Amino acid sequence: MKSYLKEFGVILLGAFILCTPVFFNGYPFLCFDSGTYIRSGFLGSVSIDRPLAYGLFVRHSSMAFSLWFTIYAQCIMLSGVLYILLKNNITKSDKFNFSYLTILIVLTCFSSIGWCAGQIMADIFTPIFILSFICFLLVEKLTVVNVVFLAFAFMLGCATHFTHLLMAFVASVILLVSYLLFKNKIKLRVLSLKRVLIVLLFTVISLFICLTINYTYKEGGGFRLSKGGACFFNGTFYPNRNNGRILERKL
Repeated sequence: MKSYLKEFGVILLGAFILCTPVFFNGYPFLCFDSGTYIRSGFLGSVSIDRPLAYGLFVRHSSMAFSLWFTIYAQCIMLSGVLYILLKNNITKSDKFNFSYLTILIVLTCFSSIGWCAGQIMADIFTPIFILSFICFLLVEKLTVVNVVFLAFAFMLGCATHFTHLLMAFVASVILLVSYLLFKNKIKLRVLSLKRVLIVLLFTVISLFICLTINYTYKEGGGFRLSKGGACFFNGTFYPNRNNGRILERKL
C-alpha cells in the first residue's frame, strides 16, 4: 500500500510539473475549438464533426466549477502513462522517481508537452492513447491498478477523437494479422496474442461508447458514429474550406 501511495504521489507531482506553462499563463490555454468542446459538454449537444466524449470529460472533470480541474486531470493521465512506460525501462534504477521527475522537467522546459497538456483540446489524448497502447503491448509487468488505469486512459483517448478510434482499430488488426502470420518466425519477448486481443477488445468497447453516447443524446443522430455521415468527410476534399461549412449548415 505504501508503494502505491508513493507512486501516486510521484505521478501527482509529475502532473504539477506538466502544469507549469499553465501556471505561467495564469489560466488554461484556449483555442478556437475549446468553446465548442465546453459548449457541447455542458449542453449535451453532439457536434457534427467530433465526438461528445471530450466535452463530457470537460464537464465532469471541471465539476462545473473550474477548467483548472480539467487541466490537472489531463496532466495526471499523461503523467501516469509516462510513469508506467518509463518505469519498465528504468526499473533497475534505485532512484527511478528522481529520474522520472527529472525527465518531466526536461520535457516541460524543452518541448511543447506542457502547453499541449494545458490546453482545452481533445488533441492531448493523442499521446495519452498512443502511450497507453504501447504500454499494453510492451510493458512486461502490469499490475491490476496499471491495467485499470491504462484501460481507462486508452478508451477515453479513443472515444474523444474519431482519428484515435480509427488508428487503434487499424493498428490492432495489423498487429493481430502480423502475429498470426509471423509468430513462429519472430520471437517476441513481451508481445502476445492475449495482449493484442485485449487492445482490440478495448477499441471495440470505445466504439460502442461513442455509439451509445450519440444514441443517448437527442441530437446525437441515433446509434451511429457521426450524425454528419459521409458528407462532412467529403467536404474536406474541396479546395475551399467554406464548402465544408456549407455542407454542415445543410445538415
